[in-house]
Amino acid sequence: MLRSLLNRLLLLARAIALALGQVLLRWGGVERDEAGGGLQESESDGAGDEAPPEAEPDEHEPDSRSMPELVTTAISLLLIALLAAAILYDGYATGASTPAAIEITVDIDATHQAGDAFYIPFDVHNNGDQTIEQALITFEVYDGDNLVEQTETVIPVLGEHGSVSGVLVLATDPALLHIEARASTFQTSEE
Repeated sequence: MLRSLLNRLLLLARAIALALGQVLLRWGGVERDEAGGGLQESESDGAGDEAPPEAEPDEHEPDSRSMPELVTTAISLLLIALLAAAILYDGYATGASTPAAIEITVDIDATHQAGDAFYIPFDVHNNGDQTIEQALITFEVYDGDNLVEQTETVIPVLGEHGSVSGVLVLATDPALLHIEARASTFQTSEE
Protein backbone atom coordinates (compact mmCIF):
# COMPACT_ATOMS: atom_id res chain seq x y z
CA MET A 1 0.00 0.00 0.00
CA LEU A 2 2.82 2.40 0.87
CA ARG A 3 4.59 1.63 -2.41
CA SER A 4 1.49 2.62 -4.39
CA LEU A 5 1.29 5.79 -2.28
CA LEU A 6 4.92 6.56 -3.10
CA ASN A 7 4.26 5.96 -6.81
CA ARG A 8 1.27 8.29 -6.72
CA LEU A 9 3.30 10.91 -4.85
CA LEU A 10 6.02 10.68 -7.48
CA LEU A 11 3.50 11.06 -10.33
CA LEU A 12 1.89 14.01 -8.56
CA ALA A 13 5.29 15.63 -8.01
CA ARG A 14 6.13 15.18 -11.68
CA ALA A 15 2.83 16.74 -12.79
CA ILE A 16 3.24 19.67 -10.38
CA ALA A 17 6.81 20.26 -11.55
CA LEU A 18 5.75 20.31 -15.20
CA ALA A 19 2.82 22.65 -14.58
CA LEU A 20 4.88 24.89 -12.33
CA GLY A 21 7.67 24.97 -14.86
CA GLN A 22 5.26 26.21 -17.54
CA VAL A 23 3.88 28.93 -15.27
CA LEU A 24 7.30 30.07 -14.15
CA LEU A 25 8.65 30.15 -17.69
CA ARG A 26 5.79 32.38 -18.77
CA TRP A 27 6.19 34.52 -15.65
CA GLY A 28 9.89 34.88 -16.36
CA GLY A 29 9.24 36.03 -19.92
CA VAL A 30 10.14 32.80 -21.72
CA GLU A 31 7.62 30.98 -23.94
CA ARG A 32 7.65 27.92 -26.14
CA ASP A 33 7.90 28.52 -29.86
CA GLU A 34 4.91 27.73 -32.06
CA ALA A 35 6.13 24.22 -32.85
CA GLY A 36 6.20 23.48 -29.10
CA GLY A 37 9.89 22.71 -29.15
CA GLY A 38 12.51 25.18 -28.05
CA LEU A 39 12.30 28.12 -25.73
CA GLN A 40 12.45 31.72 -26.85
CA GLU A 41 12.40 35.07 -25.12
CA SER A 42 8.99 36.72 -25.34
CA GLU A 43 8.82 40.01 -27.16
CA SER A 44 8.93 43.03 -24.97
CA ASP A 45 6.86 46.13 -25.56
CA GLY A 46 9.92 48.36 -25.32
CA ALA A 47 10.36 51.34 -27.62
CA GLY A 48 13.65 50.49 -29.28
CA ASP A 49 14.62 47.64 -31.58
CA GLU A 50 18.19 47.70 -30.41
CA ALA A 51 19.27 45.25 -27.79
CA PRO A 52 20.51 46.84 -24.60
CA PRO A 53 24.26 46.77 -24.25
CA GLU A 54 25.41 43.77 -22.28
CA ALA A 55 27.32 44.55 -19.15
CA GLU A 56 30.46 42.63 -18.51
CA PRO A 57 30.05 40.24 -15.59
CA ASP A 58 31.84 41.20 -12.43
CA GLU A 59 34.11 38.41 -11.19
CA HIS A 60 33.37 39.26 -7.57
CA GLU A 61 29.59 39.47 -7.93
CA PRO A 62 27.80 36.20 -7.09
CA ASP A 63 25.78 34.51 -9.83
CA SER A 64 22.28 35.90 -9.41
CA ARG A 65 19.23 33.72 -9.97
CA SER A 66 15.88 34.85 -11.26
CA MET A 67 12.78 34.52 -9.10
CA PRO A 68 11.33 31.64 -11.18
CA GLU A 69 14.58 29.69 -10.78
CA LEU A 70 14.55 30.21 -7.02
CA VAL A 71 10.90 29.17 -6.68
CA THR A 72 11.41 26.09 -8.88
CA THR A 73 14.49 25.09 -6.90
CA ALA A 74 12.68 25.50 -3.57
CA ILE A 75 9.69 23.44 -4.70
CA SER A 76 11.96 20.73 -6.15
CA LEU A 77 13.87 20.50 -2.88
CA LEU A 78 10.60 20.28 -0.96
CA LEU A 79 9.36 17.45 -3.18
CA ILE A 80 12.66 15.57 -2.82
CA ALA A 81 12.49 15.98 0.98
CA LEU A 82 8.90 14.67 1.04
CA LEU A 83 9.86 11.65 -1.07
CA ALA A 84 12.87 10.91 1.15
CA ALA A 85 10.69 11.21 4.26
CA ALA A 86 8.16 8.77 2.78
CA ILE A 87 10.91 6.26 2.00
CA LEU A 88 12.37 6.56 5.50
CA TYR A 89 8.92 6.19 7.02
CA ASP A 90 8.35 3.02 5.00
CA GLY A 91 11.67 1.58 6.13
CA TYR A 92 11.79 2.56 9.77
CA ALA A 93 8.63 3.99 11.29
CA THR A 94 6.15 1.26 10.43
CA GLY A 95 7.18 -0.68 13.53
CA ALA A 96 6.44 -3.99 11.85
CA SER A 97 9.91 -5.38 12.49
CA THR A 98 9.96 -8.69 14.31
CA PRO A 99 13.18 -9.60 16.14
CA ALA A 100 15.06 -12.74 15.14
CA ALA A 101 13.35 -15.84 16.55
CA ILE A 102 14.56 -19.38 15.91
CA GLU A 103 12.16 -22.32 15.82
CA ILE A 104 13.56 -25.86 15.56
CA THR A 105 11.45 -28.82 14.49
CA VAL A 106 12.75 -32.39 14.85
CA ASP A 107 10.76 -34.91 12.78
CA ILE A 108 11.18 -38.20 14.67
CA ASP A 109 8.46 -39.83 12.53
CA ALA A 110 10.67 -39.44 9.43
CA THR A 111 13.64 -41.24 11.04
CA HIS A 112 15.36 -43.85 8.93
CA GLN A 113 18.03 -46.32 9.89
CA ALA A 114 21.15 -47.14 7.90
CA GLY A 115 23.45 -49.67 9.55
CA ASP A 116 23.84 -48.84 13.24
CA ALA A 117 22.95 -45.15 12.79
CA PHE A 118 19.56 -43.42 12.95
CA TYR A 119 19.05 -40.35 10.74
CA ILE A 120 16.54 -37.83 12.06
CA PRO A 121 15.63 -34.82 9.87
CA PHE A 122 15.23 -31.40 11.44
CA ASP A 123 14.29 -27.91 10.23
CA VAL A 124 15.47 -24.59 11.64
CA HIS A 125 13.24 -21.58 10.88
CA ASN A 126 13.93 -17.90 11.44
CA ASN A 127 10.54 -16.32 12.19
CA GLY A 128 11.94 -12.80 12.51
CA ASP A 129 12.77 -9.85 10.26
CA GLN A 130 16.51 -9.97 10.96
CA THR A 131 19.16 -12.17 9.36
CA ILE A 132 20.80 -14.59 11.79
CA GLU A 133 24.49 -15.44 11.64
CA GLN A 134 26.47 -18.16 13.40
CA ALA A 135 23.48 -19.90 15.01
CA LEU A 136 24.66 -22.61 17.38
CA ILE A 137 21.94 -25.29 17.60
CA THR A 138 22.17 -27.75 20.49
CA PHE A 139 20.44 -31.15 20.49
CA GLU A 140 20.05 -32.97 23.79
CA VAL A 141 18.93 -36.61 23.76
CA TYR A 142 17.28 -37.91 26.96
CA ASP A 143 16.38 -41.41 28.08
CA GLY A 144 13.84 -40.51 30.73
CA ASP A 145 15.61 -37.89 32.86
CA ASN A 146 19.13 -38.99 31.92
CA LEU A 147 21.07 -37.07 29.30
CA VAL A 148 22.32 -39.74 26.88
CA GLU A 149 23.88 -37.61 24.18
CA GLN A 150 24.44 -33.95 23.35
CA THR A 151 25.49 -32.63 19.94
CA GLU A 152 25.75 -29.23 18.31
CA THR A 153 25.70 -27.80 14.81
CA VAL A 154 26.38 -24.31 13.48
CA ILE A 155 24.26 -22.61 10.84
CA PRO A 156 26.41 -19.86 9.29
CA VAL A 157 23.58 -17.69 7.88
CA LEU A 158 19.81 -17.87 8.17
CA GLY A 159 17.94 -15.11 6.34
CA GLU A 160 14.86 -13.32 7.59
CA HIS A 161 11.89 -15.70 7.49
CA GLY A 162 14.27 -18.31 6.08
CA SER A 163 14.75 -21.95 6.92
CA VAL A 164 17.39 -24.64 6.63
CA SER A 165 17.12 -28.42 6.91
CA GLY A 166 19.58 -30.88 8.37
CA VAL A 167 19.94 -34.41 9.71
CA LEU A 168 20.73 -35.44 13.27
CA VAL A 169 22.63 -38.75 13.45
CA LEU A 170 22.24 -40.92 16.58
CA ALA A 171 23.49 -44.36 17.55
CA THR A 172 20.34 -45.11 19.62
CA ASP A 173 16.80 -45.59 18.31
CA PRO A 174 15.05 -42.21 18.82
CA ALA A 175 11.66 -43.90 19.26
CA LEU A 176 12.73 -44.74 22.82
CA LEU A 177 14.25 -41.32 23.51
CA HIS A 178 13.22 -37.69 23.97
CA ILE A 179 15.06 -35.08 21.88
CA GLU A 180 15.21 -31.41 22.81
CA ALA A 181 16.58 -28.88 20.37
CA ARG A 182 17.35 -25.23 21.08
CA ALA A 183 19.37 -22.33 19.77
CA SER A 184 22.23 -21.85 22.20
CA THR A 185 23.65 -18.67 20.67
CA PHE A 186 23.32 -16.60 17.52
CA GLN A 187 24.12 -13.17 16.16
CA THR A 188 21.92 -10.85 14.17
CA SER A 189 23.45 -9.04 11.24
CA GLU A 190 23.53 -5.26 11.16
CA GLU A 191 21.98 -3.87 7.99
